Amino acid sequence: MKIGRENEKLEFKKTTAELKEGVISMAAILNKHGGGELYFGVRNDGTPLGQMLSDKTLRDVSQAVSNHIEPKVHPQISELVIFYRSDDLSYSEVYSEFSSHNPVGINEMQQKIMALLTENPKLTAQKLSEQLGITPRQIETNIKALKDAGKIERAGANRNGYWIVKI
Repeated sequence: MKIGRENEKLEFKKTTAELKEGVISMAAILNKHGGGELYFGVRNDGTPLGQMLSDKTLRDVSQAVSNHIEPKVHPQISELVIFYRSDDLSYSEVYSEFSSHNPVGINEMQQKIMALLTENPKLTAQKLSEQLGITPRQIETNIKALKDAGKIERAGANRNGYWIVKI
C-alpha cells in the first residue's frame, strides 16, 4: 500500500530524525507554492514505514517549524494512523499540512496565542499574558475571538483541561 507519490507540494521523510531536512523542504515548498504537505514515517516512494509517536514528537515538529521558518507559519500537525490489513500492522505517521497564508480575520496577537497553544496546549491565560506581555483581560478577549472564529476550543475542565488549536 502506498499513500501517494512525492511531488512539488508533497514531501515524505522516513523518520523525524530527518526533521531538519523536512523543515528545509517545507520552506522550499512554501516559497514556491505557498503551502503543501509533509509526512514523517513514509519512504520516498510513498510506502508507510511507521513511526513511534508521543506528544513530544508532535511538539518537536511544531517547534522546529516555528523556530526556523520566517515569516512564521502555523502548520497543522497531527498523527495519521494507517491500518494495513495484509499483515495486521498499523502505521503511525506525523502529518503536517502547512500554508504561508494567515488565517482570515486572525490578528498577529491571536496568531501568537495559537502558536503558543500549539506548542503547549495546557497554557493558562495568566501564563499566556506573561509570555506575550499583555494583560490577562487582553488574552481573554483574544481567546474569545479565536473561539468564536472556530480556531480554538477548550477540552476538559478549567483546571485540568487543554486547548485544541484548529489551524
